[in-house]
Amino acid sequence: MMNFVKKNIIFFVVCSLTLLASLYLIYLDLEKHSLISKANTETEESRQKADKAYKSKGNRPVDPNVKMIASDTEVVKQRTATLQRIFGKPYRTALIAFAKEIGMTEDDLLNKFRDFYENEELKDKNPEVAIPLFKKSLGDEQKVEAAFNRFIETVQKITVEPLRGQAAIDIFAVALGVPRSMNSSSCHVLLATMQRNIFDRRNIPGVLTLQTVRDFTYNQYVQTPPPLNKISDILTMMPIYEDIFYRMRLSKLSNVESFNRLNEGVAQSDKYMKYSFKTKVTGDIDSIRKFINTLHEAYKENQVYVVTWVSLESHTDQEVAQARALITGDAAGVAQPQPNPRNYLPPMERPGYRAPRRTDQTGPAVSEAHLPLEERSDYGKVIIGLNKQVTADIEFDYYVFIGDRLGKTN
Repeated sequence: MMNFVKKNIIFFVVCSLTLLASLYLIYLDLEKHSLISKANTETEESRQKADKAYKSKGNRPVDPNVKMIASDTEVVKQRTATLQRIFGKPYRTALIAFAKEIGMTEDDLLNKFRDFYENEELKDKNPEVAIPLFKKSLGDEQKVEAAFNRFIETVQKITVEPLRGQAAIDIFAVALGVPRSMNSSSCHVLLATMQRNIFDRRNIPGVLTLQTVRDFTYNQYVQTPPPLNKISDILTMMPIYEDIFYRMRLSKLSNVESFNRLNEGVAQSDKYMKYSFKTKVTGDIDSIRKFINTLHEAYKENQVYVVTWVSLESHTDQEVAQARALITGDAAGVAQPQPNPRNYLPPMERPGYRAPRRTDQTGPAVSEAHLPLEERSDYGKVIIGLNKQVTADIEFDYYVFIGDRLGKTN
C-alpha cells in the first residue's frame, strides 16, 4: 500500500487539493443560497405588507378613481397625438375637411389608412397604386372623389407646385403619413418648376432674379438632376421654403438680402426633426414685427417655427449725420462761414411794381440759410426718424413630427 502511495504521490496530492477546493465551493454555495433565501423571504414579506396596505381602507384608489385615472391617461394620449400633428403638417387642415366630408374623423381616417397600408395583402405600397385602392375602400366613390378634389383645391392655395395627376396623389399620401419619393429626373423637373413659380409670383420680397431664388434654395441642380440621396431632402425642404417665403411676402417686407439654411436637419429624439435658418431682411419695423409674429402664429396652420435670434439695425444713421452737418456746418464738423445778408436782399424794382407772391418753398429756404437754426421757419421740424427702414438678422428653427410616418414606398 505504501509503495502504491509513493508511486502515485502526485495523484493523491491533486485529489486532496481537488477535495479541499470542492468543499470550499460547497461552502460558498451554501452561504449564497442562504443569502438568496433571506432576500426572497424579505421580498415576500414586503409584498405581503404592500398587499395589506393596498387592501386596507384609505390607502388605495377607489374604483371610480381607477376609472378616472384610466380615462385621464387616454385623454392625455389623445391630446398628445393632436399636439404632435401641428409640427410640420401643412396639409392637415385640408385632410380634416376631407375626413369630415366623407363622414369620418381625422383619427378614424388615419387609423383606417394605417391598417390598410400596413396590411400584408397590399403588395405594392407606391401611392399611385395604394391611394386609388384606399379611396375605393372609403365607400361612395363620387362622394370620396368630390372630397378629394376639394382637398387638392385647398392645398393648391398654399403651394406653387401644380397639383395634377401623380402630384395630387403624392400630396394626399403625404397628408396620410407616407413620405414622398420620386426618381431623379422627376425631382429635377419639380425643383425647377417650383423655383420658377416662386420667382414668377414674387414670393420673396425684393428678389429680382431667378438665380437668387435658386441661391436661396438649391442652386447645385440647375443643369443636372439631383443624386438619389438628395431627393428626399428636396421633397422635404421645398414646401418649407415656400412657406417661409410666403410669410415674408405676407409681412410686406421690402427686401430679403440673404437667406441660408444652417443644417441638414437635426434629429430631436426619434420623433422630431429640426431645421434651422438664418435670414437678413429689410423693411419698416411693423413689417419686421409682422414677419416674426407670423412665424410664431404658424402653429395655427399646423407648422411650428421657433425664433431663436433677432438683431435690428436702424437706417437713421444717415439722418443723424445730415442733422449733425446741418448744426455744425458740414459733415466733418467744421463750421462753414456765414453768408453775407446783403446777398439775400431782393433786387430794386421800378416804382409801383409789386412782385407776385411766391408759392414755392425754395426762396425762403435759401434766404434763411444765413440765419441761426432757431430763427429759421422750419426750426423744430422732425429730421431724425423719418426713415423707418430697419434691417433685421433673424434666426429660427422649423420642427417636423416624424413619429407617425409610415414605411417607405417601394
